[in-house]
Amino acid sequence: MNQSVAVRLRTTRLTDGQLAEAEAAFLKLAGKPLSLAVDYFLAEYREPVTRITVSDAVDKFITDKKGQNLRPVHSWNCAAV
Repeated sequence: MNQSVAVRLRTTRLTDGQLAEAEAAFLKLAGKPLSLAVDYFLAEYREPVTRITVSDAVDKFITDKKGQNLRPVHSWNCAAV
């Protein structure tokens, strides 16, 4: 069943891309206020201190674990990752 969606013309400072992104955000929020999501994002989001690929992170993790002199079974499990 098609639901009719009211389209109203409004003057806005948003670009077409920003308007489309805002509409998508409102759909994802499903009735929750956009300001709540923005406030949460601004309070919690932090840029990464350093950027690293997943592959490099896995290699670093395995190297660190091997340096901890774990029992062989642990080292083997890490190498299987």
